Amino acid sequence: GFGQAPALPVEAELIKNITLRGLTVGSINTLRELSRAVERHALNPVISKVYGLGEAAEAMALMESQQHIGKIAIQIADEALS
Repeated sequence: GFGQAPALPVEAELIKNITLRGLTVGSINTLRELSRAVERHALNPVISKVYGLGEAAEAMALMESQQHIGKIAIQIADEALS
């Protein structure tokens, strides 16, 4: 993880009527294990669409629409995704 989450006054959420969502992605060791398993078993995840970094808002809109099947990727390097 990323350590302890910062404190957020409950009043701020109630006053602004906001929704908070969190995502637990696991540790760096879990990511390494997952990467090895994907490589070892030649797994190919379904990728719905790849966006450039400047298209992050469009990627988020697609995710929120729930009209995709598979992963939505944001490519941040110039190298082509395989």
